[in-house]
Amino acid sequence: MAAFRLRKSMIFWAAFLSAAALAYCSREEFLAQDAASTKQAIIKKIPLGTPVEKAKDTMERHGFHCLGMPPDRAHNSPFLYCDSGERLTAGILISKRWQVGLLHENGTVSEIWANVGLTGP
Repeated sequence: MAAFRLRKSMIFWAAFLSAAALAYCSREEFLAQDAASTKQAIIKKIPLGTPVEKAKDTMERHGFHCLGMPPDRAHNSPFLYCDSGERLTAGILISKRWQVGLLHENGTVSEIWANVGLTGP
């Protein structure tokens, strides 16, 4: 009976750790080293013409927080602003932040921009 419980526990933890690893990997696939690489990674998952709600769901599923923004001086159309928040890098006091804009017209993504920056003391 004890062997059965141990085996059942090991199966549970193996499944849990596998799911956690997959979730971490999918969350990090957008987080490239620089803005150009980040933009290309996003375009692979969110091609131009994607419905904006689907794009928002995709970004949030990858750990970004997104807000709808009205047109402003820099952007002639409304856009979805998505921010990764600060994430620790290999450095002790330095973190990295990814910011992405998904401009949209008529409910579909028409342009994508990305910014990657370091934050810290």
